[in-house]
Amino acid sequence: MEKIKVIVFGTLPLATKICELLLEHPKIDLYAVVLGKSNPVNINIFDNAKCLKDFTLEKKIKTISIEELSTNFSTNFFDYGISCRYDKILKKNHIKKFRFGIINFHGGLLPEFGGLYSSCHTILEESKIGGGTLHFINEGIDTGEIIERLEFDVSQNDTSESIFKKTQISLYNGFKNLLPKIVNNSFTTISQESLLARGHVKCYYDRNSINGKKLLKLDEDKKMIDKKIRAFDFPSFEPAYFIINNKRYYVRKSI
Repeated sequence: MEKIKVIVFGTLPLATKICELLLEHPKIDLYAVVLGKSNPVNINIFDNAKCLKDFTLEKKIKTISIEELSTNFSTNFFDYGISCRYDKILKKNHIKKFRFGIINFHGGLLPEFGGLYSSCHTILEESKIGGGTLHFINEGIDTGEIIERLEFDVSQNDTSESIFKKTQISLYNGFKNLLPKIVNNSFTTISQESLLARGHVKCYYDRNSINGKKLLKLDEDKKMIDKKIRAFDFPSFEPAYFIINNKRYYVRKSI
């Protein structure tokens, strides 16, 4: 029986958990891994699962660079790519190496939260739902066909960190449920244009999209202050702040 040949792109423990699922499946050949950042900010919610680099060393999984993928393999050499919170943009010369395409784990709901900082903007935009999206990568950024939107309710107590954690779990469970359909090629997709026609709104947030939004003002509405505090409450990143006498006073949500 010929196995489905797969490459995983990623670094965080979520990517490690996806690799575990693939290694356990008898019809899948995890051919190699393409690693992202060597020292990512890591919030581990998967029972002390290792970052992907350490996992590949432990399990002796082959790693290749993104450059090697471009130059050393023919068109359609692999069946699927799995981009699991990978930090680089995958382009046409990467996509064409995969017969069925590259499935991306996007950390926000598409088309509403394309780009970066989805957990922050979910709170800033006062969205009632958060989530992640499994979709195919195309030559645009976060514009490919959607396989599944994985939604959860957002509460008034949620922070950027808690939404990030919920999103990771949703993406993992969503892919786990999708895997048998991938093996049997029995899943369907929907275009983002179709969702827009149904009333969804398309937004894209770039690296500058949070500039100036962390500043708190003493005369601001309390609801606005609370929203900003929760939106930027994420370990290892600068939180919201007041400026008093030219000094910054950082604020995090109390438990």
